[in-house]
Amino acid sequence: MSDEPALLGAIVAHPDEDAPRLAYADWLDEFHPAPVAGMNPRAELIRTQIELARRCDYDTSTSTTALRDRAERLLHEHSREWTADFRAAVPHPELQPEFRRGFPEHVRIPARWFLDCGEAIRRTLPVLASVSLYRLNGWGQRIAQLPHLRGLRELRVPCWIHESDAVALANSQHLGGLERLTLWTGNWFGSSTYRALGASTAWPRLARVELVWVGINYRGEYANEAAGRPLAVGVNPRDRTFPFAANFDHTFFVGRLPDGRQTFAAYPWCGVTSIPALLFDAAGTPLEQREVPIPAADVLRERGRREAYEAFSARMDATYRRYGELVRTHLSAEPADIRVREFAIDQDGAFRCGVGLMCTHAEDTVYDQDDPDENPDEAPNGEVFGAGGVVEPWLGDHGMFTFTPGDGADTWIMNGRGRIAST
Repeated sequence: MSDEPALLGAIVAHPDEDAPRLAYADWLDEFHPAPVAGMNPRAELIRTQIELARRCDYDTSTSTTALRDRAERLLHEHSREWTADFRAAVPHPELQPEFRRGFPEHVRIPARWFLDCGEAIRRTLPVLASVSLYRLNGWGQRIAQLPHLRGLRELRVPCWIHESDAVALANSQHLGGLERLTLWTGNWFGSSTYRALGASTAWPRLARVELVWVGINYRGEYANEAAGRPLAVGVNPRDRTFPFAANFDHTFFVGRLPDGRQTFAAYPWCGVTSIPALLFDAAGTPLEQREVPIPAADVLRERGRREAYEAFSARMDATYRRYGELVRTHLSAEPADIRVREFAIDQDGAFRCGVGLMCTHAEDTVYDQDDPDENPDEAPNGEVFGAGGVVEPWLGDHGMFTFTPGDGADTWIMNGRGRIAST
């Protein structure tokens, strides 16, 4: 089989299998070879992302990091070329399809734009499997009637919506292929809405419903009762765990003890005679804070009046390396990637970790999507995706969260691999 439509059709027909995608990569190498020696860039992306999909999301090994870097580089250099038909047909440059295992499979888009451009999106992205719909409140009935929903395997609705919108989706005639649904339920979904989701016969292949909530009125058990099986899962962002890579920053020690407990130690500033180390159980729940004593000779001294900053910085780095050895010896711990729940370390201004955007601002920033006539073309400050578009990456595949070190003057944005993304 050497014909491109047939190869793409095999990928659509067998979306979970790698073999059709790899066959397409081989076809690209054969019929569209690279201008210079080496594999076709798209073929390389397919093989690279397939290999990444087989590895753990939080794998920080050198080989996995190199694969991630290579995939990001290929996308940076070629994604516009690979989505040229999409960009020509869809008049919204803000939309950037997400590549998965070598193909653009996911799109994040306001509901009103999907009403206008859904046909063009499906036509130009034949392997599309997943859509995130923003600003859906009040548009549910119209969206549910769209034939462009056919063939989608995943639908995410990352914004608070009315019960009528959820019921409309549950009664849609075009979601028969849906396997996974994510809804933000707010605090006002009644039992009848949950039951409608669970009892719906419109999506016979549905295997999981994730109900995101931040309040106290989660009633997902009604959906499970109506479905007669464990279909719905509640997702409270305040109840998640956060990854930290073993070497994410030189001013902290991140690791594990022989008995499986985890630890996060914060190296102190000048003059402090102990290192605060918080212990967690294997599930990431904080247990207790220990103080690792620092010998007098090893305590970090203030910068001298005539000491160059570069010299002080080098001395501080050397001291912190010594602090790391002290933690390892005192706790019998070894550096390792960890996943822990929200915490604070008590030390002259707490060190904190948490989903800052979601937990702190959920009620203030997300509930503003109640206007059913909200038009993304007129959104203030160009925030066409609404507050849901801002928050979703903190809950979804990217796993982002905020980490506030020291006195709270800075906030670090961490990525899903426990590394600093920006400050």
